[in-house]
Amino acid sequence: MHLARTKPELFKAVLVFEPVAFHLLKTDAPDLYQQVQQLSLQLKKLQPEDAAALFIDYWQGDGYFNTLPEVMRQKLARQVGKVSADFEALSGEAATLVDYARSIQCPVLLLSGDHSQLSAKRLALMLAEALPQAEFRKLKTGHMGPVTHTDLVNAVLLEFIQRHLA
Repeated sequence: MHLARTKPELFKAVLVFEPVAFHLLKTDAPDLYQQVQQLSLQLKKLQPEDAAALFIDYWQGDGYFNTLPEVMRQKLARQVGKVSADFEALSGEAATLVDYARSIQCPVLLLSGDHSQLSAKRLALMLAEALPQAEFRKLKTGHMGPVTHTDLVNAVLLEFIQRHLA
């Protein structure tokens, strides 16, 4: 979303699944913004494996991290430091919904999962309502739908591409 806003001339269309543009929640949903900020602060205070479990369980549901294979849990724990930096960058963006609406004039497909966190669902809907050529679709997935339900998500993406870019 950042690139589509700052370099719109490079885009013929934008396809996103629950863009986590947390900065947009500051004014439009401060309670959700605080929830995300609390998560970010907690991640910094925990040991890597505990932080990874908190992060994954936030998006996928309580206990999900522990169902993953050990090798996956170890990889996620090694990468969790980047997650805190990503949260800070996403929360610190200065753009508003109006900025996105003015800049992104191409067709946009915004997808959201029925079983996702309210913060992610709210952001997708906010952007869909603000962007002039946005199409919003809810799918029966969670936040990780593009990974856990590839056939479903890819079918929607391909249909959008064929309709707008063929």
